[in-house]
Amino acid sequence: MIYSDERKDRLARIEARARQELGMSTKGAAASAPRRVRFAAEWQSRHRRHAKSSLSSTVTLLVLISLFVLLLIILII
Repeated sequence: MIYSDERKDRLARIEARARQELGMSTKGAAASAPRRVRFAAEWQSRHRRHAKSSLSSTVTLLVLISLFVLLLIILII
């Protein structure tokens, strides 16, 4: 070999041993990558939708509270 990266080789051995201990194959790790990417994209989409609905609920609640306070002020005067 002309060039050898000892750190890379050591990491590869550690990963292989971990996969073996967990009963995973290298093919399974590669096959699950698109699934993980798809899951992450779906999660982000759901998170954005939830954040938008939460924001709109908060704004609606603040508007209702301010209208109620305004009504109380008008009734007192």
